[in-house]
Amino acid sequence: MRTITMQQQSQHQNVHQYFGKWPFRRFFGIQEPASVVFSLLNLNAHLHGLRRSMEHVPRRSVLFPWLIGNGVVGSASWIFSAIFHCRDTKITEKADYFGAMLYIVYVAVYGISKVFGLDVFSGPVVSSRGIARIVLFLIFGSFYSIHVLYLTSLEKFDYSYNIIAGVIVGLVSNSAWLIWTFSHWGGWPKAKVVRELWFGHGIQPPYLIRKNSSGRPYSWKMTVAVLGVTVAMLLELLDFSPIWDIFDAHSLWHATTIPLTFLYYDFLVEDAIWEHRKSKGKFVAAAR
Repeated sequence: MRTITMQQQSQHQNVHQYFGKWPFRRFFGIQEPASVVFSLLNLNAHLHGLRRSMEHVPRRSVLFPWLIGNGVVGSASWIFSAIFHCRDTKITEKADYFGAMLYIVYVAVYGISKVFGLDVFSGPVVSSRGIARIVLFLIFGSFYSIHVLYLTSLEKFDYSYNIIAGVIVGLVSNSAWLIWTFSHWGGWPKAKVVRELWFGHGIQPPYLIRKNSSGRPYSWKMTVAVLGVTVAMLLELLDFSPIWDIFDAHSLWHATTIPLTFLYYDFLVEDAIWEHRKSKGKFVAAAR
């Protein structure tokens, strides 16, 4: 394969894919070295964020469980990604795809929970908010289970369905997070007209709009992270032969998520500190 590719390059011909894969220059037998390196750097970003969460967020913070779960699930997904790009087999491929989908689902659930005030683990479980949280978990948990069962039951992996499912859940997640950040960036009390036009007279959501809701100066970080990921996803739609036989569109997509992950954890930590102080009656901005 490498011999044919080198001949095509020497003759200025287009490089072809083999079994849906671009021919990469290998290092120590690693099939896609750039994707492996960028996956490991993403793993480092999650581990750094997890360590920062444990160091700066109080254990009693109402959002502490979310941060730990994000760090664990996110780290696992990038471990699977690095393994898959080292050696492509049916097992490593499914581990990579299923791990990525699990993280997408996790972030989506967290975002929707933030919008409807289901993210705070406090109060009785048997309550309207507790039941709504359980229903949300069951919906996305069922979706993920069916998703995995469906793809594992096929003789040939359905790549098109997997991509479409990931894009749909990702759009739901991004929409939820943008709604939340928009509603908290400047404070809803300053946006009465939008509130009335959107929800109508006399209709008040349980959490998204509250009289004591105030702007959170760090919300811009999540907005930038979400928009950045959305724009970076365009790389997944591109498909070009590897630059210098190393960097393809998929590896560059992995590269773009590294700085966005650090920004994402900045938001998570500051938001958790904010919620903790608010639960203690201290409505002040969280300091990094």
